[in-house]
Amino acid sequence: MVDNTFIYDAGQYRLICEITESRPEEKGGVITVVGCKGHTSVITIPRTMEINGQEKPVKYIGKKAFLGKQSLRRIELPDTIEQVEDFAFAQCGKLATVVIRKNISNGMSVFGRKVFEDCTSLLDICVGTNEKNSLSALLAAIPVRLYDEHLMSDSNLGTRGWYEKWDNKLFSFILQDDEDGYTDLALCGEEDIKSDVPEYIRDKRMQKSALCLLRLKNDYMLSPDNRERFTLYLQQHTKGQPSDEAWKVILRDFGDDISYYKLFAQIGCIKPELIDDMIKDIGERFAEAKAYLIGIKQEHNKDDFFAGFEL
Repeated sequence: MVDNTFIYDAGQYRLICEITESRPEEKGGVITVVGCKGHTSVITIPRTMEINGQEKPVKYIGKKAFLGKQSLRRIELPDTIEQVEDFAFAQCGKLATVVIRKNISNGMSVFGRKVFEDCTSLLDICVGTNEKNSLSALLAAIPVRLYDEHLMSDSNLGTRGWYEKWDNKLFSFILQDDEDGYTDLALCGEEDIKSDVPEYIRDKRMQKSALCLLRLKNDYMLSPDNRERFTLYLQQHTKGQPSDEAWKVILRDFGDDISYYKLFAQIGCIKPELIDDMIKDIGERFAEAKAYLIGIKQEHNKDDFFAGFEL
């Protein structure tokens, strides 16, 4: 150990750690994970580490500790963690699941700024246990799609009031003009503009559609009014409408997940007369999805056939 810095060897990876005493109650030292060496898809941070025969708690994940770890797919944090500092897991493009075994009674104030920035594969932030549910899915959407870090630290996390805040944020986003924000982007400088106005609008609608799909799929404590609002938005942007970003986002984000096609059909976003065009859009991908769509078309044709015998 040099200057209170040491390496915790976990086999496939090594954690770079520091012993700190930033608070009076931390006399004797606590551990901050400040970096990681090695390439692994799963990392589990232990509750304690033994230093010179003494067990010391792991309380902090340092700033940019896992920045850009492209192999990382799952991280588990112990209930001893008190702070995950800014950009700790930023640019971990394959990170899909985060488990933090901490009581949620005080919200997720443990997270600093932009902890999961550019974690585009993030699907679940599981709190308290490793169980994936509506809360874990909606939490993961906040840094990736909804962009409201206050919802991460809300002291009412997991209550009806928190779900209502999440839904209100989404509804406000739906009502936002699709061009809103493009001018600000342009004013940042020409080199920062990654799209023209039509492409910007398409991306905004796809983002709104993805959030509506996610909420309807994870509908715990979803009110009837919000269910109707989110369903209507998807119906207005499905195949056959002037803009079909909801269908495009199904293919882009959920193409191999048949449950989303079933949801899409359930809310009236799959029209039998357009199924051939949908199958063309799928192309050589997603065999199960194509089979499901063909089944809908066959069932519709059968119903039409028997309807011809009705008096």
